[in-house]
Amino acid sequence: MITFCPQTNFDAIASCLDNKRLGGQRNEAWSILKWLRNPVRYKNFVAAGYCAMWKGYEPALVAYCNAMLVEWARRGKKNDLLKPYQNDKERNLVQEKDYEMPPWWGNEELHDYHKHALVAKLPEHYKKIFPECDGSLYNGSYPWPRRVEGGAWVLRWPKSRKIPDKVICEGGESGLKRKTQDTTTGNVRKSEGGESGLKRKTQDTMTGNVRKSKRLRRKTE
Repeated sequence: MITFCPQTNFDAIASCLDNKRLGGQRNEAWSILKWLRNPVRYKNFVAAGYCAMWKGYEPALVAYCNAMLVEWARRGKKNDLLKPYQNDKERNLVQEKDYEMPPWWGNEELHDYHKHALVAKLPEHYKKIFPECDGSLYNGSYPWPRRVEGGAWVLRWPKSRKIPDKVICEGGESGLKRKTQDTTTGNVRKSEGGESGLKRKTQDTMTGNVRKSKRLRRKTE
């Protein structure tokens, strides 16, 4: 169970995935969202790293799920139970115009690891997309962003790996806002920076170029 995050743009992530993983992401992102919306019923799932990383940022996960569904349809595939932006009681994917990204979003170490993982899993597909990666960083497991006491976020590996937690952002809310992505064209409207310490990069999905954004500064208490 995982939400692949090799890039910082949901549309770019969806478009880069091979069909097998794109199809899986539709279901896995939705499952995580469903569990987070029903924490008492699914308390064991909610405690897992793949859920905890999105806890409190469910609107962003809705946008991620919609991007996967839209790309699936763009490839001529059929979305059966889930439809992009659908509005019903059981499967609500209505997307907010603006939504807050989790503070760990934009951490280059995490995004790069996901690139290496994908290259290792299917090099004939992903090596062309991420030529700078050879898959050597992938060790068979995934680190999960986790909020710890005091509010800081760490990358936490499975206990079996015996790798210590690594702080990736300090405590406090990020305040980072992103406008709804246009998942029809793949273009992204301008993100609105809040008072975070994150350094954002916007992926140009057509040229593969990366434009560095201005550093967003956290308010001094």
